[in-house]
Amino acid sequence: MRNRRLDGLKGESVAISYLKDLGYKILDKNVYVCGGEIDIIALDYDTLVFVEVKMRESGKYGMPLESVDYRKKQNLLKSIKGYINQNALYNKNMRIDVIGIMDNDIEHIK
Repeated sequence: MRNRRLDGLKGESVAISYLKDLGYKILDKNVYVCGGEIDIIALDYDTLVFVEVKMRESGKYGMPLESVDYRKKQNLLKSIKGYINQNALYNKNMRIDVIGIMDNDIEHIK
């Protein structure tokens, strides 16, 4: 049986390298807030970016980005709102990116 946590860390490592190559500055990773986790927090120029990473070894159970369903989006938004409140980040440009990784392919939605 595969260790999902180790797979997640591998995916996040790939995503961090990818984001750094794009010029993002990585601020934090695996941040737990309000009962949920924010995979990566980064800066893209002056925009604070919350990044959700999904990795799949194959398409057997669907594509990586398909797993970001309504429930996952709601949990992620709850965690992001908690992070914003805890850090008083009210006047910042912000966005959510989702990165899907399968084999050697990376799909990035801003």
